[in-house]
Formats: sequence, C-alpha cells, structure tokens
Amino acid sequence: MRVLVVGGGGREHAICWKLAQSPKVTELYCAPGNGGIAQVATCVPIKATDVDGMVKWAKENAMDFVMVAPDDPLALGMVDALEAVVFNNMAYPLDGGAAYAYPVDERLQAFQIPLMPSLGEGLGWSLSAQALCEGLGASYTWDEDTQAATMVFRDVEIVLTAGSTTALVDGQPMELDAAPVLQDGQLVCVYTPFEAWQIDMCTAYERYVPGSENNERVAWLICP
Repeated sequence: MRVLVVGGGGREHAICWKLAQSPKVTELYCAPGNGGIAQVATCVPIKATDVDGMVKWAKENAMDFVMVAPDDPLALGMVDALEAVVFNNMAYPLDGGAAYAYPVDERLQAFQIPLMPSLGEGLGWSLSAQALCEGLGASYTWDEDTQAATMVFRDVEIVLTAGSTTALVDGQPMELDAAPVLQDGQLVCVYTPFEAWQIDMCTAYERYVPGSENNERVAWLICP
C-alpha cells in the first residue's frame, strides 16, 4: 500500500513512525514532512494547506491511502477534494456529480524565515519575532521605552521584553529558557512562546539525507 501523510509536525512524525512499522505499507510519503520524518518516510515539498497541489500529487503518484492529520487542511476540505479532481479552485467529483467552487485560503501557506544564533547552550536555533510576524501577517508593535514587542495572531497576544525571561501570553506569565535579545535591530528569541499560536515550526534543510552528518539546517519552516 502506498500511503501519504499530510503535515509536518510532531503528530505527523508519530503517525509516520508507526505506519513505517506496518508490513502493509510498501511506500510511505509525508508532505511537507521535516528532518525527523525524513528518517522513516520520503518527504514531499508540498505545503500542508496546498489543497490543489496535494490532490494533484496524490493522484499522479497513485496513492492508495492519504491521511490528512493537521486541522487547517481538514478545515479547508482536503479530504473532500481528494475524492474529486481539483483544478483552478473548482472541484469535479469523481462520481460524475456537479462541479463546485473550491476556494483556498491564501493566508494558510507555509513559509521560511532565517535561523538565528542560539541564545544558550543546548537551546537550539532562535528566531526573529518580527520576521515571524511578517510571514504570518500578525501584528507587531515595538515599544522603544520598555524594549518590549507586542504581537497578536489568532486573537492571542504575546509580549516579549528584551532581557527578560518572562513572556506574557494573553496576560499570563510564561517563563522562557532564555531571555530575548536585540540583534541588528531584531528581537531574537526562542520559539517556545509562539506555540500559543498553534503553528507548526521545524528547521528546514537544503537537502536532507538520512543518516548523514552533513545535513545543514538552513531556515525555520513555518506551517500556519
């Protein structure tokens, strides 16, 4: 059985890890996947919210089963689209039913932002809060007097202050592993507080080769 898993977060990693153990699965793919998933499945560079692209690839590559794991593509109707041919935002049911409009929310598109240096030993890469907000279309307000950034996405407010290990998420304090710092005019921080926005984040590779010591992370991959 040829299986495609849609998504690229920890949940999809667990799903792929388990599916890879099944003797019934002869080929396992994941789109877009991530570096960890690449160890158990073949990653396909298609955004999880790219309904047209995902359906086209699944049909062209004769997938026997497609598992749509993330909420956003489910809300966008990817499962329904997999039961039809989608072209130019129109769906044509395979059972011969009437075609219907199938719009895709352009705001739900994966994107990349640059990796920033680690803020401490064992903490991994950090990120620019402003670059993340610009990619998401989130609001970003910098207060020079307080050295704090206020950001809002999906009605969840996050406040980060340079030099402080305490963030505010909807007014509630959250302790960070490292304090945000200013680097070249950018507020650089760990990714932990942004989990409150329910976005999937992983480091992306130029080209990932399982088991190789030469795999180089090149960016953060953000799946809204």
